[in-house]
Amino acid sequence: MPYAQPVQMMLWFGARELAQVAVPDELTPVSPELLRLTLEGGSRAGFSPDQTDAADVGASALLQALEDASRLIDSYLVTRQLLPLSDARIAQSPLPRLCGEIARRLLHRDRIPEAVQAGYERAMAWLTSLGAGKTGIAGGATGVVAGSAGSPAFDAAPRAFDDTTLWGF
Repeated sequence: MPYAQPVQMMLWFGARELAQVAVPDELTPVSPELLRLTLEGGSRAGFSPDQTDAADVGASALLQALEDASRLIDSYLVTRQLLPLSDARIAQSPLPRLCGEIARRLLHRDRIPEAVQAGYERAMAWLTSLGAGKTGIAGGATGVVAGSAGSPAFDAAPRAFDDTTLWGF
């Protein structure tokens, strides 16, 4: 499951931009209104079958970009976190927005505006920092961390019983 949803991308980046980049050029252009209705499950009664088919393709492209971005994010998380993360932990983290920024860059393909590239680079810098252990995700302790030799090591709570706590028993 992706870390963000197409409706969130629409709120962050606007239906106009997403309608332009998510629908392939060879299909009927999709209005921002139609894409919004498609993503929100609204009535598309006033639109032609070609338009609704193109909007469905656009919605599918948005979801695919988010899934691809989520897999990329997981490749950074896997060395530091037990996966999958809980929905609550995801919601408390920057992951949904980072996923959206990466997916947005994927959708733009070879026509990348500066703002889109800058968002992508910020997301990748954060993920690189996460992978290096310089930053973490809010909402709980890590479950698995990279050991010194690159193999996983497990974090655990401090020992409850040792020689000093068992003194007298």
